[in-house]
Amino acid sequence: IPGDMNDDGQVNVSDLTGFVTFLFKSGPAPCVYSSADCNGSGDVKISDLTYLVSFLFKGGPAPICGPVNQLAGKLAPGGLLTASFDGMQTTLTLSADASLRGLQVTLGGTGIPTPISLIDSRLELIDGTTTIGLLDLEGDAVIESGSHDIIRIPGEWTVVEAYGSDLSHRDVLLTPAASATAPLPVAFALNQNFPNPFNPTTEISFSLPNAGEVRLEVFNMLGQNVATLFSGRLDAGNHTVTWDASNQSSGVYLYRLEAGTYTDTKKMLLLK
Repeated sequence: IPGDMNDDGQVNVSDLTGFVTFLFKSGPAPCVYSSADCNGSGDVKISDLTYLVSFLFKGGPAPICGPVNQLAGKLAPGGLLTASFDGMQTTLTLSADASLRGLQVTLGGTGIPTPISLIDSRLELIDGTTTIGLLDLEGDAVIESGSHDIIRIPGEWTVVEAYGSDLSHRDVLLTPAASATAPLPVAFALNQNFPNPFNPTTEISFSLPNAGEVRLEVFNMLGQNVATLFSGRLDAGNHTVTWDASNQSSGVYLYRLEAGTYTDTKKMLLLK
């Protein structure tokens, strides 16, 4: 039965959860592989998952086993997925002419990625081993066309391959790209955090004209250290660190950057 991932004779939410586990978390393959080819394209990717979501929750057409339709062997017009590493973390930037229902990205790097979504909170971030995804499991939200920073990942990562699912549930091939090297800053700088006020996370960015030892700390108004956001050596360039203040109370906090002989301190406001 098309869409029946677990071969229990019906298509329901258990097939959806099985599909997510298979596609992103190295879970077991479907009992009959072609049953996962919900859009009949002859392959199994993110577009089949969004197709199944649409069928289960939005009254979309029933799954079909492929390749049996006009989608077979075809890719929708593509886009770029750029990986930019700032010395501490990698930002994935999507540039696409069409809106996407979902995204499937295979990463290359060392360790296990811990991604953070930078876009619409209705789009669930699926965190696999080295394959990550974005989609709304209720079938409403989409990744709008244009250029957006979509995911940030601590550490240095590259995009091995990436696919999107367009509004017609067709596979969209996204070409991996590395960002051009940005010019080095000419001076030290500690920028105002954003957003500010914030709840519960905020980003702190700073610039280093040369490599060296760096320490970024957060203090309460009593001068007590509540977080050390970074301590170690960094390359010259622009850097961004995220502070999650979930375990802190509302109030004014100070953040201080020390880099060689340079020191600067700024205020930020946590409102819960």
